[in-house]
Amino acid sequence: MFSGLLTAFCLFGDYPRLPLLEIGDPVPFDAIDTSVMVFLSEHEMVDEWKWLFQGVEYFLGVDSKSRVKYLSTYSRTVLPPEGIGVGATLEDVQKVNGIIRERNWEDYWYVIVLPSGWKLGFYLNYSRTNKEPKPEAEVIVLFKGTPAATFGGKH
Repeated sequence: MFSGLLTAFCLFGDYPRLPLLEIGDPVPFDAIDTSVMVFLSEHEMVDEWKWLFQGVEYFLGVDSKSRVKYLSTYSRTVLPPEGIGVGATLEDVQKVNGIIRERNWEDYWYVIVLPSGWKLGFYLNYSRTNKEPKPEAEVIVLFKGTPAATFGGKH
């Protein structure tokens, strides 16, 4: 019900839209380098940039060629086409047709890929024993690319 109402509001209201920015695109001209590095894998670190798009804060992983390697938001005010995003429960997400469960990332993230290509991240709380969140666990990040791990602080 919650996601359906948000979807209706998103389609008919003055609601922020997700950016059309894709992995591999140049970093937006108005993004700001945070001077923080993020891990994209255990072997790759990139610069983190912050970008404000339609009033929503996004974090970008940007490589040495100024190309976007990941894009994420913790905002509940934007939704992918499937109408489900940050704040939705695992139980709600599992009702979406066409979802794909991606492997756990570094044992800290449980990731679900939506048909639109956007991904939903559930934080597993640094637990190497919990391989799946509980049904009432909430999505904490909406992203494209790899769920980056911040080096030097949390968002």
